[in-house]
Amino acid sequence: MAILVDKSTFKKRFNICRKCDRLFKPTNTCKECGCFMQIKCRIDGVKCPLNKWGNPEDAEIRKD
Repeated sequence: MAILVDKSTFKKRFNICRKCDRLFKPTNTCKECGCFMQIKCRIDGVKCPLNKWGNPEDAEIRKD
């Protein structure tokens, strides 16, 4: 069973994705991993394939 992150973490993650050139904006799909980012950003324990964000316990969420 998947555990969801809090709203603040989701917003931080998705804001990073929205600024990324690898996001296919019409569907909010990542061109690297193929995931729907509005879903992936909500799931605890997953990471960006470009290491722009990850589990909050693993590292600080990058701002670039």
